[in-house]
Amino acid sequence: MAKATDLNLRIEGMHCASCVNSIEHGVKSLEGVSACRVNLATNSAVVSFDQSRVDEKSVLEKISQLGFSPTVGRPDILTANEQQTAEARRRFILSLVATVPLMIIAMLPMVTGQPIVSAPVDALLQGLIAAFVLFYCGWSIVEDAAIQARYVRANMNSLIALGTFTAFGWSIYATVRIFQGHSEWLYFESVGMIITLILLGRFLEARAKGRAGQAIRALWNLRPAQTTALINNVEVDIEADAVREGMLIRVKPGERLPADGVIEDGRPVIDESMVTGESTPVEHTPGDKVIGGSLNGNVPFLFKVTAAGEQSYLATVIRMGADAQAAKAPIQRLADRVAAVFVPIVLGLALITLAAWFLMAPDSPLLIRSTI
Repeated sequence: MAKATDLNLRIEGMHCASCVNSIEHGVKSLEGVSACRVNLATNSAVVSFDQSRVDEKSVLEKISQLGFSPTVGRPDILTANEQQTAEARRRFILSLVATVPLMIIAMLPMVTGQPIVSAPVDALLQGLIAAFVLFYCGWSIVEDAAIQARYVRANMNSLIALGTFTAFGWSIYATVRIFQGHSEWLYFESVGMIITLILLGRFLEARAKGRAGQAIRALWNLRPAQTTALINNVEVDIEADAVREGMLIRVKPGERLPADGVIEDGRPVIDESMVTGESTPVEHTPGDKVIGGSLNGNVPFLFKVTAAGEQSYLATVIRMGADAQAAKAPIQRLADRVAAVFVPIVLGLALITLAAWFLMAPDSPLLIRSTI
């Protein structure tokens, strides 16, 4: 049996656990795919497949057919979600700024007993504000719901869109009736409030996801930008990324080590709290091992590099942290299974409720006809 190949992907367009379930089941349906692990928190996936039975292109095409945008590569934990957080913040603030006057226009007459403006103007103002909130601020929700409908699927955005479009559609009908001189209830404020609360949740979610890489970023920042190498007994300033195994590096007081190594000359006191958690600096002697990212305290010393770049201890910790972010916890897998049936159940209950009201409500057309 051929050894499985792991394919790391970044996936755009996921919004909830139903999206995760759709991708996992869709990709697993391909012959030759042994596993598909999708992580919503990092918008990433790892697909294990047999290259002799299915190729990378087929996996990407399958995910694209499901309505998502995959690209090959690991998620960038250091910068992940920054743009998404900024966009989520902007749309939430716009929605909030629009929804506040919408709620005032809709609710203040209930408090004062007097309408702010005439009924037609009131309906028109509410409709325009609600349309802005729904079709601009909440456009990502509307767009994703349309994509899900196109592929005959449903997720949380489908439920949100269904509820808001129902309220918006009825309110448009009621507005037409109001302009004709009738009195009708409007639900534009429900549209604004629902979208604003959802966008608030999306913003908080994006911010929390963005914080997932802060600890890793802090570790990455421990690497110095430049260092001093001893080349032919001449000290030369070089980029830290240019450090290679076997080089001799001179570390001055107050500088961080660019790589792992063994002390050749000097008896420095080094702060290794980033590794050991020990707050007290430790004295080292020639022959002792030192770790990249540690802080030299008192005297300059010379060390020989034993591991640099991706092979260094610090890079290994960063890589393990990134892998941990991309992994899926057991409780998350359970949540995905529950969410996979949540949307269909809610839609089913809604249809049952609609049928029950249509058949048994006092003003049901069926009951009215049966009494005639």
